[in-house]
Amino acid sequence: MYQVFYPVYQTEDIVRILMVLIIIFIILHIVGIIFGILSRVNCANARKSEPVNTVEKIGSIFGILGIIGNTIILIVSIIVAVVIFIIF
Repeated sequence: MYQVFYPVYQTEDIVRILMVLIIIFIILHIVGIIFGILSRVNCANARKSEPVNTVEKIGSIFGILGIIGNTIILIVSIIVAVVIFIIF
């Protein structure tokens, strides 16, 4: 018969994995905020050079939603990281 070995994780291993994932989330959301800001800057430049365009308005709305959503999730990720750091 074959024996099946299941990995046994210690609490420290799980905390390390969580912290790495949270750091990745934080970096991704910072990049998302930067892209949202760039979207708003490009939107302002497009308004100067072209008349009002529906696609430009939709892109502007998505830029605002991207900034807001990424900021909220970034704050939550930082809070979770601090809580995990304090607990362990």
